[in-house]
Amino acid sequence: GLTRAMLAEILYRMAGSPAVTENSAFADTRADAWYADAVAWAAQKGIVNGFGDGTFRPDALVTREQLTTMLWRYDGSTVTDTTDLDAFTDSTELSAFARVAMSWAVKNGILTGFGSSLRPADGANRAETAAMLHRYLQKDNNV
Repeated sequence: GLTRAMLAEILYRMAGSPAVTENSAFADTRADAWYADAVAWAAQKGIVNGFGDGTFRPDALVTREQLTTMLWRYDGSTVTDTTDLDAFTDSTELSAFARVAMSWAVKNGILTGFGSSLRPADGANRAETAAMLHRYLQKDNNV
């Protein structure tokens, strides 16, 4: 599966690996870790917020709703409507932080779901992540 650190690194590289001048404030993110610059950059840009206990949990598998939320924040979208989520049988299982991002991803064809479900808490595997990133890049470049 894809970890939270791996996703931060992917988004950081998509942004061109900009210079990072400060370390991350997350208690569990070492300054010498391979993902340190990516996590610090993502936190400074508001793409990742971490958890209430001050951790980022870099080795935790990223869930589908976390992936979608980070991509939505990376995009800078201001979408707020979530009515299209009602079509999915598990929309009530979405975390509050992810509802708008999941709606944005569905509306833009980035997230297609599994028939009538989104499976928000499932781990996002590499193939799903690659497909979502590909659809996202097509959206932006009108490919």
